[in-house]
Amino acid sequence: MPTEQKTLSPGEKVLAKLSMRDDQSYEGKIIRRIGFKSSKIYALYSKTGKNGRLKSTNRNDRRYYFVSKRDSLNAKDGELVRAEVLNRYHAGMKIAKIVERINAEFFETSISQISILETGIPTDFSDEAIEIANSA
Repeated sequence: MPTEQKTLSPGEKVLAKLSMRDDQSYEGKIIRRIGFKSSKIYALYSKTGKNGRLKSTNRNDRRYYFVSKRDSLNAKDGELVRAEVLNRYHAGMKIAKIVERINAEFFETSISQISILETGIPTDFSDEAIEIANSA
């Protein structure tokens, strides 16, 4: 019985079985979805000459990312930022573009706020949700 397979998103990783067709092209059948690699990272910005570098807040990501001056949003040295990783390289580093500077005062209370941002846990709630929480 054939099963309907959903389309893949860009950057999604899968385990697949490849078979060569008669016309010398390949056909792939998904065995299992492994995960999705986000192209957005949270990182600390450091200025290096005219340009800058990013060091991801994720301990598993040990790479540095190159940021040109025009893509830095005028971030300051040591500032926490959200960046989009581009599919290009400069001097052996992937290139990133800063898309948001994170308010440093937001993180002075707890470093766990970085984890909240990385996992996408909501921090803004509607007035109705706040009223329900207050009445509980």
